[in-house]
Amino acid sequence: MSRPFRQGVLAGIFAPIAFIAAFCMWTYRFTGRLPLPVVDDDDEQLTIGLVTPEDAPAVWDAWRLRLEPLWARIRATFEALRAIGAD
Repeated sequence: MSRPFRQGVLAGIFAPIAFIAAFCMWTYRFTGRLPLPVVDDDDEQLTIGLVTPEDAPAVWDAWRLRLEPLWARIRATFEALRAIGAD
């Protein structure tokens, strides 16, 4: 893979992450609460709620378990891309 392609991929990945982090910081500064996904029974819907900083660890722990399969797929994809790039 060429260097500009890798830079484009990294920018495409990190730009949305930076935007989400800035949005969360802005929301916290103005409301005193953190925007986090609220656990819902419906798997096809994502609901964002404003959570107090004291309740945030409990909400995040619940979501961490639901996101673990996704993180595993992302890691496997990066490993596959790294193997292709090594050739």
